[in-house]
Amino acid sequence: MIEDVEVKISLLTGDGGGGAAAHRLHKELIQNAVMEETSKKLICDMHNFFKPLEIACVDAWGRQGIGHRTPFQTVWLFVKLLKTVRKSVGRKGLNDMWANVVDKLRNDDTLQTMAREKCKGAFHDFMEMVEKLEMGTDEELDAAVKLTTEAPSNVQDPVFSRWGTVLAAIQVFVDNWLVVYFFAVAVKGDNKTTSYLWQLSCALLSLMNNKSKSNMEGESLESFVQSFTEENEPEDKSALLKAGDTPVFQAVLHFLNGFNKAYFQGQLQISYNVLTTLCCSLIMLFV
Repeated sequence: MIEDVEVKISLLTGDGGGGAAAHRLHKELIQNAVMEETSKKLICDMHNFFKPLEIACVDAWGRQGIGHRTPFQTVWLFVKLLKTVRKSVGRKGLNDMWANVVDKLRNDDTLQTMAREKCKGAFHDFMEMVEKLEMGTDEELDAAVKLTTEAPSNVQDPVFSRWGTVLAAIQVFVDNWLVVYFFAVAVKGDNKTTSYLWQLSCALLSLMNNKSKSNMEGESLESFVQSFTEENEPEDKSALLKAGDTPVFQAVLHFLNGFNKAYFQGQLQISYNVLTTLCCSLIMLFV
């Protein structure tokens, strides 16, 4: 037999905006006698995780924005290109295009030579990963088939204000850097220079080839794209990569991906689980 127990909440964490903002919810809970007048409200723990990350990333490498030359704009363009192509040709069409690029990377000598020049490390890592999966267990073989025949899916727009989306998109991007690069090359070649897809692929390729530090002086996507020739060569030739060079933003994104796996991802999951448990407990009080 369960005895009646009086429960009161002494601490509330929550977002600072929306209908369930912490300061609004706190006031209502006090009026309903669920919380005491002396109870506390704090900023959401999820925001506590992500805001410092956002500030550090922006201070170090710049923020997202149309025409900006930053790692985070590169990731945004990658996701935008995938979604725009999918909207144009459908999911099956997107997968077919992706599979065609992978097939050429594995079997076309000319494209392989270009891949070694443009993405030497990524080319080696991708080919080694696919070969290893294909020689593994049934589950690993299935993963290899998916990797080589299906474009990434369910990748949310990478925005710092949306919990976890930036780091999640970065992981997908760096894991598929090689295929993304030549997928963008294919999209650019298949579309007219006046099309939005051409603009997106051109902008993405230029950032994936970037040699210089972040720059946030761009005014618009159009002016950004117009600063490059159809060969993606900027007016400032010093920003071009030589064969074997590692693109600056690729190195930055690999660092962030490693940081996420080593230090951030696990703590984030713990915090999310705790927050979910607290929210469910709070909801149960009103059921």
